[in-house]
Amino acid sequence: MKFLYFAKLKEIIQKQSQEIILKNDLPNEKKFQIFISERTSFLNTQLKLRIKIRDLFEIVKEENKQFKSELDKLLKSCLLAINDEYINDDMELEIELNEGDEISILPPISAG
Repeated sequence: MKFLYFAKLKEIIQKQSQEIILKNDLPNEKKFQIFISERTSFLNTQLKLRIKIRDLFEIVKEENKQFKSELDKLLKSCLLAINDEYINDDMELEIELNEGDEISILPPISAG
């Protein structure tokens, strides 16, 4: 999955985007669960997964451990968009992602 970062989040992580491979073989001690199903057609296999928004943010923190304390504070107030479509900001909401989706994480923008 391709994660896109904006504003303050991009400054903290020091990247505009990041490819993160979501797998179903995560260690049991992880705080989140990902449900992955495979749809196989004659030509290819496409992965679909269901995940809660808070768990998606946990994955971003896990992939960027060196910034965890800053990310803990900031991600609580971020908006999420999948393929440029905003998602409800309920952290417990379970969303469905498809292989190749772009996940945008948008922190609040302050006026100045």
